[in-house]
Amino acid sequence: MSKFYPSIDHDIMYEIIKRKIKCKDTLWLLRDIIYSYGGGKNVPIGNYTSQWFGNLYLNELDQWLKHEWKIKHYIRYCDDFVLFHNDKQLLQKMKNEIEAFIAERLQLSFSRWSIFPVTQGVDFLGYRHFPDYILLRKSTTKRVQRRLQRMPQLFRDGKISREQVRSSIASTKGWLQWANAHHLSVSLRLAELERIYETV
Repeated sequence: MSKFYPSIDHDIMYEIIKRKIKCKDTLWLLRDIIYSYGGGKNVPIGNYTSQWFGNLYLNELDQWLKHEWKIKHYIRYCDDFVLFHNDKQLLQKMKNEIEAFIAERLQLSFSRWSIFPVTQGVDFLGYRHFPDYILLRKSTTKRVQRRLQRMPQLFRDGKISREQVRSSIASTKGWLQWANAHHLSVSLRLAELERIYETV
């Protein structure tokens, strides 16, 4: 979605909430939070309630796709989503219908949209998903490589602690465990780095 959180309409958001919640005190509190942002639109990304508001807002799209289109192969995380079908013409039609739905019902628009075979790999949530394997996104790989390359010097200069180094290595291993990334893990020397900073 294009500028998703800044585009959330307060009136639409509150109407959705009123259909879900009947407690007057809770409604009063949520209304106060929503309309406190001013301007009729926008829920700041950093606020604790914003992710909940965003998911509830786009649940309208989820339910529409599920009940009106009977879509079975649909995945959404926040404002990123993918759907799968073996009929390219149907996907093109759905693209147009979804664009109309989110514009009319949610006052939203797409930033990007593309239709292609899954054999090209689906770029989603930092990974590139193929039918039989998953790779880390190239930009993510480069970012991880740069961070690990800088880490020893930052540690020697006292700019990061041993715990921060360990945390960074653990974070990298966490990313890699969901991908087919054994060779990348070896090239990054993660096991060696772990041993070094365990004994420093």
